[in-house]
Amino acid sequence: MDSWWPTRWGPPGRNRGQTTVKKTPQSRLVESSPAMEAEEEARRAKEAGNDAYRKLFLETAVDHYTRGALLDPRDISFLTNRAAAYLLMGKHKECVRDCDDALERGRELRADKKLIARALSRKASALLKLAACAGDYAPAIRALRQSLAEHHSEETLAKLEEAESARKELEEQERLDREAADHHRGKGNEFFKQKKYHEAAMHYTQAMKMNPKDPRLFSNRAQCHIYLGALPQGLEDADKCIELDPTYLKGYVRKAKVQFLMENYENALETYLEGLRCDPNNLEVLDELRRCAACIKRPNGGDVELEDLKEMLKLYLEHVQRRSANSVVAPRYPCNNEDIDESSAEGLCSAESYAKANEMLIQVKVLGTKKTFWRLSDETTRISRKLALILRNHHSVGKCLTAPLQVSNVWIGSSGCVKLRGVSFTDKHFGIKCVRDDYKDLSRVLLALIRISSWDITKFPWDYKKFLALLPPDYKEFLTLLKRDTLTMNDEFLVVNNSALLPMTNRTEVFLMLYDRIVTYLGREPAGREKKKRILSRLPYKNDWSDTAIANEQIKQWVVNVKKQYEVTQLDQLRLNRNVRSHMHHYNDDNIEEILYCEWPELLMDMVKMLHVEGELEGTDIKNKFG
Repeated sequence: MDSWWPTRWGPPGRNRGQTTVKKTPQSRLVESSPAMEAEEEARRAKEAGNDAYRKLFLETAVDHYTRGALLDPRDISFLTNRAAAYLLMGKHKECVRDCDDALERGRELRADKKLIARALSRKASALLKLAACAGDYAPAIRALRQSLAEHHSEETLAKLEEAESARKELEEQERLDREAADHHRGKGNEFFKQKKYHEAAMHYTQAMKMNPKDPRLFSNRAQCHIYLGALPQGLEDADKCIELDPTYLKGYVRKAKVQFLMENYENALETYLEGLRCDPNNLEVLDELRRCAACIKRPNGGDVELEDLKEMLKLYLEHVQRRSANSVVAPRYPCNNEDIDESSAEGLCSAESYAKANEMLIQVKVLGTKKTFWRLSDETTRISRKLALILRNHHSVGKCLTAPLQVSNVWIGSSGCVKLRGVSFTDKHFGIKCVRDDYKDLSRVLLALIRISSWDITKFPWDYKKFLALLPPDYKEFLTLLKRDTLTMNDEFLVVNNSALLPMTNRTEVFLMLYDRIVTYLGREPAGREKKKRILSRLPYKNDWSDTAIANEQIKQWVVNVKKQYEVTQLDQLRLNRNVRSHMHHYNDDNIEEILYCEWPELLMDMVKMLHVEGELEGTDIKNKFG
């Protein structure tokens, strides 16, 4: 009966005697107005988002698309449009997330196949940006094929062909890299057998550049570091080895060996226990377990019987469980008395008092010009450098701070010496994460001291953005380095010897050392010339540097009255700086160093950073000169 029921009489199953109220156009308009308003607002949000997208106001576009998606959740184009904005912003993971949401919602709502195909294509574009190796291309290629199955598009087909071609090229390059890495690993093994550990480590390092995912290379280099006495670097390589392959026993053996040599016997025992999961019957690990257990049980060492070892391991595991519940860790070793002074306050003042009494961030007027700029006082650079050295010295022996560094822990003497009070260092749980945390705390302390010195809160309301704008670009880069989540043990050399920590009087000498390494030394051999080319290409200088130099009367002569004309290249910018610095005696003006710093404040910072990336920074001899 329901099947033939006339629609004009109402839905099937309605009581025939029921009175039906006829809805007028006005009542229908009033009843549906909220939905219509929401739909209209969503339409306006889409138009505003599209307009912002065309003008490349991408953050604004994202806000409009987000609002539209909330107003009209059935329209998946808001998600695909927002994904396109995220793609241009470089937020590739967010783009993939939005595309996945659009696909899930679109299939539920049976959306137009063109929209489904568009979501798949944009997801593929983001995945291609995220691809770091040939294997990472597979999800993107799969998404492109699915897009073509939903709706054929010549653009998508071309993108698929390009992705498949790129994957083949990358696979071939990875094959060649693996072969080159194996060659360097073989050379490293030969040097290792000859007990030439430094040369072996160099070859393992070269192999890592070709194949950074081979855990054997990090294990082998860790063993070289152990023989060379570079224990922190050995610990870092062992951690990386375990990270790459948690089932690779040698990674645990190397890490435990370093911890044992640092006399972190409990940590070494724990690492050996983790390694036993890979090979429970490994005799080498069992033997090392006995040695660790002997050192824990009897400081003077001695043999431990098997039953005794089992009992000790049982007690040790109970101890580990109790320790994990206790967040307070006592230091195992006394601290360095040269860095820490708990005896008296004679001759020392708190860092906060020092900052209030001394300008740490000063505004400088460049003589002979109309320019002014901000730079750190030489005292501030020395304080920054000394604090970085204190941390590095403790890290080098496997210790880190037991609690975050505070401004109240820093004390400064009238002669410029820097001491710590109320701090302690420990070897418990020492690792790269502790090192990173120490440097992050240091960056907060340095920022706080400069703020105390340079910002009078009684006169001006605190404005963090304005404060950061006053900091010199090179020092901001240094603070960013301290806070970097990817900081490595090797980067400590960059931290301590960073040009941002050098007083003005040292900068010319440092520049000439860096220049000689980049231009002269690296230009001698083909491999060095490739490094030189990469370093110069990465120096982010503006193209108007020559005009800026000419505008300065005191260095104009080096641009105009020179036999070989300067060109607008990074190399010639370095050459100009070298010529000016090499003939500073012609100026009879100590202010010339500040003029050069005013013109190119990031110059030394960028040179140092690029040399560090290429593994050439230590060759400049900065460590011996200023370390």
